[in-house]
Amino acid sequence: MRAGLVYGPDDAFINHIAMMLSTNPVFFLMPGNGEVVLHPIHVDDVVSVLMAALERVDTVDLATEVGGAEYTTLLDLIRTIMRVTGMRRLIIPTPPVSAPPMGAVCGGGVAAVAVDASMVGSTRHEPYGADRQRI
Repeated sequence: MRAGLVYGPDDAFINHIAMMLSTNPVFFLMPGNGEVVLHPIHVDDVVSVLMAALERVDTVDLATEVGGAEYTTLLDLIRTIMRVTGMRRLIIPTPPVSAPPMGAVCGGGVAAVAVDASMVGSTRHEPYGADRQRI
């Protein structure tokens, strides 16, 4: 099973972005231009799908991708985190390769959220291939 961006109460990705937002009251250095498409899914939903897949014989030896009901871009995710936490920041797009040195100067931690399409998906909205099955 391949899951999209898994989130939950103690996840490392969304909570890390919120922590980085809190370290700088003025701006947030966003790796890239924010167009990377994410397919977030709650950890409880991943467990439910995994349990259902384990009960079905027809899912053996299949590569199955799971994700939430919606797609979102990294930029939209950052804006949502800012809205929910009440932390308004100027979002500054930066080349992903510049995130580690800029993070060191601006409070650290930016390198851990450097995201590109090869890590989390593509900018296309077609996650299921011919050899994959949606459960």
